[in-house]
Amino acid sequence: MKARLLALVATLLSADALAQTQPLYVVPLQPHAHTALRAGAHVTLALHSRDPSALAAQLQVAAPPAGKPVEYALNPYRAPREAKSRTWRESTFVVDFEEQVVTDLYEDLIEAETSTPNREHFIRFVAATLKPTVGRGWDVASTTAQRREGDCTEFAVTLTALARAASLPARVVTGIVVAQTPQGPAAFGHAWSELKEENEWRVADAALAGTEVVGYIPLGALTNESASFTLDLAQLMQTWVQRIEVLPPTPARRTR
Repeated sequence: MKARLLALVATLLSADALAQTQPLYVVPLQPHAHTALRAGAHVTLALHSRDPSALAAQLQVAAPPAGKPVEYALNPYRAPREAKSRTWRESTFVVDFEEQVVTDLYEDLIEAETSTPNREHFIRFVAATLKPTVGRGWDVASTTAQRREGDCTEFAVTLTALARAASLPARVVTGIVVAQTPQGPAAFGHAWSELKEENEWRVADAALAGTEVVGYIPLGALTNESASFTLDLAQLMQTWVQRIEVLPPTPARRTR
């Protein structure tokens, strides 16, 4: 099913940068005639879900009245809650940066840069190194480092592994991205990395490098990086957003 959805999205999106994102699937997006969706736009979205209260708790926003969708202010970015017991620097089953093939990839990164790698270096290197494909699942970092291909999940896992190899706190986040396409704004299921800089989690998205991203809706960080990580991913899907409406601008929303 995932492969068929990925193939459909890749066919629909003709822009090179968006074609390489390989998002999980399209989330229906209803724009508003008087609300511009450009990069970093401050807009309010109505997120429709089977369980709005649970979704609101996951997004750290107020629960909506019964029967109403969750209102979510897109931008500034809201990082998911952080597990206090984690350093986000350790090697794990998914982010196995201590494997030789990942170490070799990190050495390639070091050789390609003239200064200590930072967030932009990681984004640029992973975007240039991995070949976008639609046939992979959630490959661990060592598998992707060897194959050098994948969809947005592999881009995120690889960037996270390289950042941790540099002793930087990094994690994988799953959720929804709103971005511009040749057909207009669209929303997709997506995965990206976050790097902690100056005590703040910041997006590092190699899969969408060069794309006009309007904003991200992070549903959760991948806290379980063991061999059973897919169980946590399944739990995230229980509150998945079924469709999105862009709400009209109002004086109250403009002042948020």
